[in-house]
Amino acid sequence: MSLPRTTGRSWWRRSALVVALVVTAGLTAQGAQAAAPRASGSRVAALPESSYIHISFVGANRQLRVLAAGESQMPGFTVAENSRTATFRLKNLQRSDTAFVNAADNRIWVHRSNGVDRQVAPGYPVQPGTSPSITSYDDLNPIIAFQDARTHDLIWVDGSGVPHDTGFEMMPGASPSITRNGLNIVIVFQRSADELLWRYEFQGTDPSRDFLTYAGIAGLGIQPGTNPSASGYAFSPAQIAFNGGNVEPHLWWIGTDNIGHDSGIPIERDSSPAMVTTSRNEHWIAFKRATDHALWGLNTDTGQLRYIGNGLGVAPGTSPAAAAPLGLGTFYTAFQAAGVNTLWTVDGSNTNHDLGINMMPGTSPSIAG
Repeated sequence: MSLPRTTGRSWWRRSALVVALVVTAGLTAQGAQAAAPRASGSRVAALPESSYIHISFVGANRQLRVLAAGESQMPGFTVAENSRTATFRLKNLQRSDTAFVNAADNRIWVHRSNGVDRQVAPGYPVQPGTSPSITSYDDLNPIIAFQDARTHDLIWVDGSGVPHDTGFEMMPGASPSITRNGLNIVIVFQRSADELLWRYEFQGTDPSRDFLTYAGIAGLGIQPGTNPSASGYAFSPAQIAFNGGNVEPHLWWIGTDNIGHDSGIPIERDSSPAMVTTSRNEHWIAFKRATDHALWGLNTDTGQLRYIGNGLGVAPGTSPAAAAPLGLGTFYTAFQAAGVNTLWTVDGSNTNHDLGINMMPGTSPSIAG
């Protein structure tokens, strides 16, 4: 089964969203009909609170680009085709690590924002067309998850650089999502055995204490060609967002109770949502809505639905990224703009910024705070 199970069956537990999905005052559904972002965004050299924000993306000619606390970096690597970067801010170091698939050897490399580059898990080639995911347990060392090209197994690399083969085979072409879940680390992935979403979880200080379970109790499917997004916090259980639906793709999310929720909101068929947890323990999903191809946000705690920015078009075949700087209580979004293919962000005050940097068409950024 490749899609979420329908409602009305006794073996399926579903919890409906609050009906009151409220569009923020002053915004109308007509405001985002244009395919490209409105011109009201500002082209800026630095973002508000830019010292907290780190963004990675695939630039022209598939070159790795990093914006680290306002500093533009070009490390000199070519990113593998159809692969996305993954960035995590190491708060204890005031730096960030960006994991990516190096086109030169098809292996995972990490670029640290202080200019140090290194290969990880050299014995494990990465499945073509997939992307790594990154987090940290101690805010000092990265933990990375990816799909192995030879076995399609889910692989994770610990903070010491040691790879671990879980033995769980992923759907070819699918990418995992890794996050902190209180004292544990959670990896969400699409398993090949049944094409459903699963979560692999282990204790941060003792990886031998691990377990595998469905993501969504009874098992949920995901739209082909899209990937889940998991977000947790040191003191907050993880939530998961994904592109699901039986006939038409809907935005789905899985709460801290591991119960799946169909929001009923149409999401672009080939786009993946981004789940983010703020320091206020609020859970937001940034996604590309199918009805207007614009960037929207859903608060899964309150049911609030609103534009992110002022009705911004997201480039075809791409997905947004979201991050919450520690202590600010807000979240930032990064995406490739429709029509212009430049990197845009929306800051914590919901203000648009065109950074004026060209992205490789069809690619999506990563943001960390």
